[in-house]
Amino acid sequence: MSRRFDYGTVKTTVEKYARVFPRSLPSIKVPVSKEKIKLRHKFIKTGEGRCYHLKAALTSLFRDERIELSKYTALAVRPYAERLIQLAIEYGDCHKPTMETCDYWIEEKELIHKLFKDLVPRFENCKSSYTLLHRLPDKYEKLDNNNWKFTAPYILELKGNPYPPVPDGKHLHENSLLNVLLREAGKKFYSERRKATTSTDLDVQATKFAFVHFLQHNQPNTTANQASAMSSNLCCCQNGKGCCCCCAPPRVEEMMKAESGISRCCTDQADSCGCGVPKSVSSASKECCKNRQRRQHQQQQQQASCCKQNN
Repeated sequence: MSRRFDYGTVKTTVEKYARVFPRSLPSIKVPVSKEKIKLRHKFIKTGEGRCYHLKAALTSLFRDERIELSKYTALAVRPYAERLIQLAIEYGDCHKPTMETCDYWIEEKELIHKLFKDLVPRFENCKSSYTLLHRLPDKYEKLDNNNWKFTAPYILELKGNPYPPVPDGKHLHENSLLNVLLREAGKKFYSERRKATTSTDLDVQATKFAFVHFLQHNQPNTTANQASAMSSNLCCCQNGKGCCCCCAPPRVEEMMKAESGISRCCTDQADSCGCGVPKSVSSASKECCKNRQRRQHQQQQQQASCCKQNN
C-alpha cells in the first residue's frame, strides 16, 4: 500500500508555527551542510538519538563557550546554536514559545538565564555570525589491535569568550634564512635582467640614430620626420623582429647603396656586406653583418659549384 503525502497536515503545521512566531527571522550567517549528517546514539537507534546528541552539544557550548567536537557534530550543532540565539534576541524571555524551545534544547536550566542575560546583550548588535569554527591538527591514535584511528577535531566557540584566541595556523617565515637568500637571489637576477634589457634598448637606439644621421647626410631632401619614420622600419635583431641579418630591411638597403655609391659597412672591412650602416654602430650590429657576410659567401660557393656541375 502506497503512503500518500498529506498536504493538509503540513499546511496546518506551518500555519500554527506562523502564529506562534509571527515575525520572520533572517537567515543565519553560517553555511548549513548539504550532506545528510547522521549522529547515532549509543543506545537510542531512532531519530531521537540525534536530538540527544544535539542537546548535549548545545548545552556544553552555552556552558563552556568553547568545545571540541568532531567535524560532522560541529557542522550539525552550529546552525542550531545560531538559530537559538537569534530567537532569544528577537522575541526575548517573555515569549512563551521561545522559552519552550530553549527549555527543550538546553538541558541545564540555569543556562537559559545565561542565554537571555549574558549572550543576548553580547550579540544584540552583532552583524555577523555568533559562533566560530576552527579546525585542529589531525590526530592519530594507536589502538590495542595495532591499528590506527584517525580523527579530525574541530573547535566550536562563541564569540567574545574569555579564552585566548585560537591560532589560525598561518605561520609567517619571511625572515627565515631560506626566504632571505631566495629574496636576495631574486633581486640580483631581476637587476641583471633589467640591465641587459636597458643595454639592448640603447644598442637599438644607437643603430637608429646612426641610420637617421646617414639619411640626412646622403639625402638632403629627407626631412627629420621622414628619416625617423624610416628608422622605425629598421630590423631589430635584438628582439627577433624585422628582416633577418642586418640593421636595415632590403628596400632601405638598396636605396642606401644607390644613393651612397660606395656603401660603408659596419664591419672593419669597408664594403664587405653592403649594409650601408656607418661604423659607429653597436657590437650586436657588427655581429649581425658578419653573419650576413658569411651567408653571402656560402651562397657564392654554392652558385660556383652549380656552374661547375652544369659545365
